Amino acid sequence: MEGHLPVYWAILKRPQQPVKADHATPAGDPDALVLAILDSSLPLSPQSIADARLACMTVSDNALFVRLGQRYEAFSPRSGTDRVLLGGADAVDIVSVEETRGNSGGGAAAAAFDVRFSITQFQLRMRVSKMARIEFIARGKLYICIFGLCKSECANFVLPPREIVVPRIFCRGSPHGTAPTGSYGRLARLTRSRRI
Repeated sequence: MEGHLPVYWAILKRPQQPVKADHATPAGDPDALVLAILDSSLPLSPQSIADARLACMTVSDNALFVRLGQRYEAFSPRSGTDRVLLGGADAVDIVSVEETRGNSGGGAAAAAFDVRFSITQFQLRMRVSKMARIEFIARGKLYICIFGLCKSECANFVLPPREIVVPRIFCRGSPHGTAPTGSYGRLARLTRSRRI
């Protein structure tokens, strides 16, 4: 249909809020049709994955993007090392995006967003794999954040090389496949308080 698989159109047309037949009360899972299409398409073809990712970018739906990545390994594949380290499907990275409202004049403030994430077994992954990667969607773009150990380019820092974790963020400029480019952001470490 118009150069896309049914899963693409199901994501674009899915309701934001589930609604019962009386059109007044919420009901069901708004992702049910998308999940049913993908479940019936197993094993997922590269085209199914590409169309689902493209549709999530087009509607800027990070929550569905994350859900699909958690449910279908092919949608957001892990390295072999990460599969061994993290084990089952319940060991997933958590990523949530909040698109903030900027000024109406455009510019950086209008395009701002906040991302909160929890990377499962982060320290172990850094020691063994030397990197951790997360993907998320914000403002209709796919961002890839790669944490890796710093090498020679960190020689001007106080700590010795390979002891500094450096995030690198890349962004696909549009849903239509432009090459990833570097992106700028501010990284803040938030810790959870522990209950005693």
